[in-house]
Amino acid sequence: MAIVGSITVSQSAAIRMVESLNHDDFYFLRSKVDEIEFGSGKESLLSSGLWEMGRLFNEEYEIRWRLDEDQYKIVVLTEMGDLPKLPDRIEYGYTEDGWDTAETQIMLWGDYKTYSDDAQGFLEVKIPDFLKYPIPKAARWIEKDEAMIHGVDYLKDGIILYTRFKEVAKNVL
Repeated sequence: MAIVGSITVSQSAAIRMVESLNHDDFYFLRSKVDEIEFGSGKESLLSSGLWEMGRLFNEEYEIRWRLDEDQYKIVVLTEMGDLPKLPDRIEYGYTEDGWDTAETQIMLWGDYKTYSDDAQGFLEVKIPDFLKYPIPKAARWIEKDEAMIHGVDYLKDGIILYTRFKEVAKNVL
């Protein structure tokens, strides 16, 4: 059963929420006016704060945030039947279950390239630098491999309202 929860909290409460997650196994995508970062792990995410907007995700859930003046608006998406527990004194302001879901895949730009030990990533001819994705180390990446995000579309009355990211993987199609 797919569930959506939302909450508005202070910056310190949003950081406590991320710190309270019981594992470090997730990806994150965050942005501010002049920069985007795509990475993995709680330590990397918290090293320079949550930024203005972003999302962290894994196989179980996705947490999205957006800074609105001095408060973070947070949305949590999961198909696990229960929303992640929140730290003390923080409660979901809104929850809704019963969403329809459909698996989806999102292709990422570029082909995998290695030019030296410290220069590897995904190269797209229209972009003048390597694209850095937090690719799974277990997969063996070779020249021309492509990356993708596995996700889940959340639908109401047949209309996609959210797409939850689950993982970054090698495109095997």
